[in-house]
Order: sequence, then C-alpha cells, then structure tokens
Amino acid sequence: RIHNLLIKESNLSESSFMEADIKNIEFDNVDLNRAEFIKVNLSGVDFSNSDISTTIFDLTSLKGIIIDSLQSQSLVGMLGVKIK
Repeated sequence: RIHNLLIKESNLSESSFMEADIKNIEFDNVDLNRAEFIKVNLSGVDFSNSDISTTIFDLTSLKGIIIDSLQSQSLVGMLGVKIK
C-alpha cells in the first residue's frame, strides 16, 4: 500500500510494483528504467519529468497516466504500434 507519497530525484530502476495499491503518488525526476508496473492503477500519475524509457507497463497500468510527447514515442513502440 503506497498512499500520499512524493518521490523526488531518486533511482527506482529495476523496482517492481505488482498489484500495488497506489493512491496520490508523485514522481519528480525519478529514474524508473526497467521498473515494472503490473496491474497497478496509475490513473492521474504524472511521469512527464521522469525517465520511463525502458519502464515496463501492462495495458491496465497505462490507462490514465500522464506523459510528455517524447515519452509517448517509446510507449507507442512498446505497444507494437508503428508511426509513419
């Protein structure tokens, strides 16, 4: 259970959040490379200023996350979508 938490300027690479109960969490300049979010409600969580270039999300966890335009490219690629 993770509620009401600000994680700032941290390295959480290779961490695992599986079926975690997350509410009101904020990531500020966090390295989340190779971290896993599986079956986690991340709706409304802002990842826009954190590194998620190799983060693993399942489809359920992606719903409602906030990212910037550059991050969208790596997530679209992870979904197998090709952009022309």
